[in-house]
Amino acid sequence: MRPGRERLALSNGERPTGCREGSAEVNGHLELASRRVTKFVASSVAADIDGQAVASGTGWFDLNQDTYSAEADVQSLDLAYLGSRRLRLA
Repeated sequence: MRPGRERLALSNGERPTGCREGSAEVNGHLELASRRVTKFVASSVAADIDGQAVASGTGWFDLNQDTYSAEADVQSLDLAYLGSRRLRLA
């Protein structure tokens, strides 16, 4: 699965955040059992929000067990910038 770079519309759940540009690149695959998706594996993820929050990582999400594992490398993070855009970090 290689969707390539996509523009992201970011929202804080109430209204758009005002971020000028966001991009994400995800490479990975889906695991199947009995013709059903059981796990999403992200072999590489790269995300950039206006150049103020830049991160990469890997991970997986198991749909049957409702469990996940993730490893992230944050290259840069300006919390004041994200806060001014009212973007919630979970």
